[in-house]
Amino acid sequence: MGSGLRWSLEELATRAHLSQSSLSRIEVRQRMTEPPPENPARMRAHPGREWLVVLSGTAVLMLGHRRFRLETNQAAEFPTMMPHAIGAEGGPCEILGIFDRDARRGHQRDGYGDDAQGAPE
Repeated sequence: MGSGLRWSLEELATRAHLSQSSLSRIEVRQRMTEPPPENPARMRAHPGREWLVVLSGTAVLMLGHRRFRLETNQAAEFPTMMPHAIGAEGGPCEILGIFDRDARRGHQRDGYGDDAQGAPE
């Protein structure tokens, strides 16, 4: 990772209020190529919290009608009960998503895997 974010697993677990063992089981790396949907009706909402870090490129995080542009080494945290989606802007991007148990179940139930291409987050 670049100089913007350098956290040990212990530091990240503390920030996320999770144990290191829990955190190590719920990381998902995704490569995105498509922009996210801008219509909240096409976004997902489910119980939980999510954290993400942009590893490369530029990502767009949609939270309801709000649009957040995240560049390499920038991070976001949000409650997943808010309609949300993540996608790429200006070319492919790669993110590391970290989910609490409830958010992880929401992603597994809806069938979105590690190869999402601008699909609802």
